[in-house]
Amino acid sequence: MIGTAAGFGTAPKLAAEKVWRLGDTPSGRAVFLALEPTALTGDGIIASLHQVALGSDITICG
Repeated sequence: MIGTAAGFGTAPKLAAEKVWRLGDTPSGRAVFLALEPTALTGDGIIASLHQVALGSDITICG
């Protein structure tokens, strides 16, 4: 529902524990939603999100 309201054409996908990929902006930036701040504290989480985004720039909302 959040992804649709934000204008993303695909359904959100779980990218990591408690982190969802909402979709991509028209410029190609991958947008993620962290349900809890602690979801971003694990070792390598940012690198993992970059890998999921296939190297695109990322934005993380929380």
